[in-house]
Formats: sequence, structure tokens, C-alpha cells
Amino acid sequence: MKAYEKRVDFGWKHSLFLWVIVVLGMCGITKLILNTKNVDLIRFAFLGPFKGNFILVIDLALTLAFASLFMKFPEFVRYIGFKRLNKKWILISFLTGIAFVAAGELIFYAQNLIIPMPEEKLAIYEQLLSTQDWKESLHWLAVFMLWVAPCEEVFARGFVQRGFENSLKGNVILAIFISCLLFGIYHQDVYRILPIALETMLLGYLYYKSDHNIFAPIIAHGFGNFFAVAVLAPLLPSLGFFI
Repeated sequence: MKAYEKRVDFGWKHSLFLWVIVVLGMCGITKLILNTKNVDLIRFAFLGPFKGNFILVIDLALTLAFASLFMKFPEFVRYIGFKRLNKKWILISFLTGIAFVAAGELIFYAQNLIIPMPEEKLAIYEQLLSTQDWKESLHWLAVFMLWVAPCEEVFARGFVQRGFENSLKGNVILAIFISCLLFGIYHQDVYRILPIALETMLLGYLYYKSDHNIFAPIIAHGFGNFFAVAVLAPLLPSLGFFI
């Protein structure tokens, strides 16, 4: 691991640059797809098999392309931590998934007391988070674990957070906070920025403590989202922060 760290020469400026490119890329692709007015294309991209997560591939593609400027692909894979995760950290990752979603719900609830979310917006979240049966729940689990979490975690933790860590040596918490705040803004929803930024600090810290094993936050993120949809949403209809 240390051998690869010495070869890496990217910091907070590179992380911020990639973040801007990814956000602009997602906005641009979304606008282009909507402007086609092609019902089939729009349904596939936003309502189809990936339940609105089709454009997340931009995260992964741009991250890999930008990282290739600094190191070869095999080195990047090892650097961000695609390595075996032992049973201890697998368990910790699943527990973290529950913890960060629960924390997000509490933060969202407190925020809603001060700045209430419009009823129509809350209704949209409730509809998005509703599941019909166990088959749909399994579908959500597959989408979150195999698609959403890997795309977002490689981008947010594997590159953005690592860049800030490289620049802010000795101040890991600040690096995690900044990267998580950017992750909250990246979702482009003013009502979700704070809950997402604060709750995902657990994912950032998990990534750091697991010796930067990217599978740890991927598991926590994917299972946490599934837990939010399949367990918390039916119990807490006000849930509106899942990531």
C-alpha cells in the first residue's frame, strides 16, 4: 500500500476539479437525455432497470479517466483499496450501513423541524422509497450494492477523499468533512445536503480506518440504502435522505 502512495501526486485541487467535472457531466447528460423527449430513452435512463441511477456511471468513468493521468489502472485499483476485506471489517461495514442511515434520519428530522421540506417534495421521496414486495426489495439491494455504491464510493471516497487526505496530512477529519460536504452538494438537493454530508462522514471514517479498503464503504453504503428502503421507509414515512 505505501509503495503506491509514494507514486501518487494528486491533492485537493485535483479532487475539487474532478468533483466539478462530474457534477457538470451529470447535469449535462441529464439535460441532453431530457431534451431528446425520447420516452424510451428517458424511461431507461431514469425509470428503467437501474431506477434512475443510470447516469451514475459518469462518476466511475470520469474518475477512472482522470486517475489515469496519475497512475496506471492496476495501480489505481490497488491504491483506492480493491482488496480482500476480512470478516471483522465486513461486519463493521454492515453495522456502519445501519448506523449512518439512522444518523441521517435523525439529522433530517431535526433539520425538518427548523426548515420544513415542502409536502409535495416529501411525497416524491415517499413514492421513491416505497417497496411493493420482497422481490422489489431484492431488486433495490442489487441496484444499491452492485451499481450505486461502487460508482459513488470510488468517486467520493476513492478519489475525492484521498485527494484531500493527501493535502491535509494530519487532519483526516477535516479531509473527510470537506469531501462529504461536496458529496452532499453533488446530490443537488438543498434539503439533503446537510443530512448526507454528516451521515456519510461515517463512510469516510470507515474507509480511513479500514486502511482505505474501498469495499468497506461500498458495503456500508449499499446495505445502508437497502436498509433505508426495505426497513426504515415503511416504518418512517418521513424518510427522505437516502443516498
